[in-house]
Amino acid sequence: MRAALLVLFVVSVAVGHMAMWHPSAFDPEQQNNNANGNANPLADMDYNTWWWHSNLNSPPNATYWAAKNQRLGLTKNAGTVFEIPANGVFDLDLASNRAFTQWGWTGKYTVDDPRAAPNPWKDSEFANVTNAHASKRMDVAGCAVGIAYKSNRFDIKPEDFVIFTVEHDCPARFLQNFSTPNLPACPNNMCHCAWFWIHKSIGGTDQMLPIEPDIQQYMTPFQCNVVNSLANAPQIDYANARAPRKCANPSDCVQGPRHPMIWKVNDQDDNMPQPGHNAPTYSILFGFKNGAQRDIFTTTNPVPKTNKPISTEVICSDATLNPNKYGYRISSNGKSSFTSSEQLVSPSGAFKAVLQGDGNLLIYNQSSSGGAIWGCSCNQAGSGFKAQITNDGLFQVVNGSGYVTFQSKMTQNFGTAPYRVELTDKGVLVMYDSKGLDLWESWLWDGSDSNGFDPLTPDPAVWPTYNDLAVINGNSGDVSSLLPLFLLSLGAVMAIL
Repeated sequence: MRAALLVLFVVSVAVGHMAMWHPSAFDPEQQNNNANGNANPLADMDYNTWWWHSNLNSPPNATYWAAKNQRLGLTKNAGTVFEIPANGVFDLDLASNRAFTQWGWTGKYTVDDPRAAPNPWKDSEFANVTNAHASKRMDVAGCAVGIAYKSNRFDIKPEDFVIFTVEHDCPARFLQNFSTPNLPACPNNMCHCAWFWIHKSIGGTDQMLPIEPDIQQYMTPFQCNVVNSLANAPQIDYANARAPRKCANPSDCVQGPRHPMIWKVNDQDDNMPQPGHNAPTYSILFGFKNGAQRDIFTTTNPVPKTNKPISTEVICSDATLNPNKYGYRISSNGKSSFTSSEQLVSPSGAFKAVLQGDGNLLIYNQSSSGGAIWGCSCNQAGSGFKAQITNDGLFQVVNGSGYVTFQSKMTQNFGTAPYRVELTDKGVLVMYDSKGLDLWESWLWDGSDSNGFDPLTPDPAVWPTYNDLAVINGNSGDVSSLLPLFLLSLGAVMAIL
């Protein structure tokens, strides 16, 4: 029977990609069991086309879904307002076509165990037929769910969403489990949520699309309501939410409330500075812990409120790697530039940044005889080039006439001055503000930083934990005060199972 179903909609599925499917989703094809429009990627679109997947005027049809769910016998969290249990867990159906999910033809999945990731992965129904853009198991990039505490969808803007749960090993199965932090209640019992995903760039190079093949991101908005919330749950710190930023060194990752990633839809709406073929992802590489994001509240946001002391610049003393004793830092309130007669050398001497006479800024691995591992590709006619950090947070290469040939994206006034740029022992240039926030990083030409991470790798041990429950009783040190909350959370989990 399942094989027969697959034959019925295989043609439609072949052009699909990925979406979240549920009666609560905004979708103009709600009454189409073979729908795949919500699974189309978003790229190179104006705001009204990409935002809300262009479905603001296609809210859930409660009458249709009530009748269909009754016919199929679907009762668990089957309404047109999805219930998100505070301190609990919930499931989302992920596929390229509604027909693969319980919300399609029969109320059943096309696989025996929708919670299981395919093994072997290659040529599996999920990896290939549903277009997961991951040719290998480790190519899974991570997906997320965000929430906006506004009841009127027409009032919601991208910055009203904050990511509250992330699964690194996603999408990797038809039925994905997510965990929830200590979310407060929604206004008028109605919030709006959205599922977000951007796959690794290497997952799209074989796609024949009328857009740059590796630029594919996905968004499925849906009506939601937080249930089992605690009366004195902390509020999400929307006022201090920011766009995510890459952090190749886990110690540089600054967490806290973050907006969804918007990448390559258009220059006005994008909030991620990554160039093509270096897709940002909901992963360790961008500082996202796996599971409930407990750092998003006014009581747990770890972003410092005051300036962070800058460590003393310890210059590499190796006479072979750094014979001229160059430093690794420029700063807007100190030595703010270097020229083609100078270099930056990383603390251990492993890497050097060289500004050529033609204005091209390159990074080299000093232990390798190969070529540059990164460059600004900004060589121009002219002379007197220098690389500089400005007082308002721009890292630039300029010529002697002040003409800018290269400039960091989305960093101007993004943080708090003074700013600095450092060449790290990861082989990347990193811009920090005075609070120590990682604002911008260069990337590796071979894509090993953007594409080389494994979704099954545990969170870095250096990352702190955030307790969004202990603050309820005003006593973060009293573990016994958490027992009632633990029991409440356990009850929420059992209700889902």
